[in-house]
Amino acid sequence: MISKTVTFLAALGLVAASSLFAQDAQSPPPIYYGPYEQAHIEQFTGEWTRNDGGYRIVITIVEGELQAKYFNPEPINVESAVAEPFEDMIGLTIVLRDAGYDGSTYRLQYLPQYRLLVGTYAMPGQEPGQVYFSK
Repeated sequence: MISKTVTFLAALGLVAASSLFAQDAQSPPPIYYGPYEQAHIEQFTGEWTRNDGGYRIVITIVEGELQAKYFNPEPINVESAVAEPFEDMIGLTIVLRDAGYDGSTYRLQYLPQYRLLVGTYAMPGQEPGQVYFSK
């Protein structure tokens, strides 16, 4: 399962980044040419803002465990935040559980060349939509 999920996220990330930038009136963020680091969960840490609004994710690592807080703009309860390594990539899944967010899920991948989190957001019973977050 993890293999298919991470492979899907990586492919989606590349497609999403190019299509999202094409839709944006602004220029895409500059490409970072490296050197790139081996994938690790610390790449997810920091405050990330979604491209289409005031949605924010704040990711920290406490005693080796990834923790996420979500804001829209007020805090929304995060049920779980899991980073799953596979080969040289890491996928991040964040599940929200609050009023109006009954199991809404982000599936994100860190793209080092853009320094973005790219992936999908899905509400239960709806098709996932492409999103990206920048610091």
